[in-house]
Amino acid sequence: MASNARCFSSLRSILQSKAACLQTQNRPYFKGAYSIIFSDNRKRRLKRGESGNKTRYGPLTDLPDFTYLDGRPTPLTAGQKERKEERIKTAERIMKLVGEMETAQVMYDTRIQREENELKQRQNKALRAKVH
Repeated sequence: MASNARCFSSLRSILQSKAACLQTQNRPYFKGAYSIIFSDNRKRRLKRGESGNKTRYGPLTDLPDFTYLDGRPTPLTAGQKERKEERIKTAERIMKLVGEMETAQVMYDTRIQREENELKQRQNKALRAKVH
């Protein structure tokens, strides 16, 4: 009981100090107070290799809610289908952007090579001093 009181008092002091800081910056109190708690939870989840938002991905959101005893595959829920489609679209967009980057890199390399060749040609055509 005493440890809970200490925990709550320390949490209260953190929230009060954050609120005082936010009030000097003309920000609402609760926005900052809640962000302390949620950012700590987010940091803890990210350290463990989990998502920053507990409803984005993970076994509770990605795996089926039940299994059949005879081994049949379980149907996907609406949320699972939506997340799967979203991930497919994201992967397709990533592949498209990577392809564009590779094309741009090839174009850049050919332009640099062409400019170097033109510079060499201009230097070869330039007048030279006579050598005695």
